[in-house]
Amino acid sequence: MPTSRRTQNEPFRKVRKAGRNLSEAMSKTQAGREKTTLSLKAHPDTDADLIAWWQAIPAGARSDALRTLIRSGLREGYPTPVERVLADTSWLREALMELPAYLEGLLSRVPRAEPVPVAVNPETPDEAQTRLDQASAARRRAHVKQRGW
Repeated sequence: MPTSRRTQNEPFRKVRKAGRNLSEAMSKTQAGREKTTLSLKAHPDTDADLIAWWQAIPAGARSDALRTLIRSGLREGYPTPVERVLADTSWLREALMELPAYLEGLLSRVPRAEPVPVAVNPETPDEAQTRLDQASAARRRAHVKQRGW
């Protein structure tokens, strides 16, 4: 069962509400202007500060606040990629020029290690004890000859 007031035989008529016509809602200078929509997606995990700022602005003032913010950023100037590379290169050059002095200062604070003296073991066998006697030397030569060395 239909809930509207019109009957099935009555044709549908579009009712014009006051203030809905573009020319009535805007002044004559705004009626012919084109608009461009700027959109931004904000994620609650990474952009919570932006979302809080946006929600703190009254609903009718958000567009003006955003325009003011963008225009102030344009006045300050946003560096181009080439300008950023030049700035980064300049910073790297300065850092590399300071590096030798930094390392020299760092190494001057590192304590120097003195050589540790090593004591010679006085109980090492002397040369006379390590030599083979004549019989052992002859036996070893004969053994080497048999093996075909």
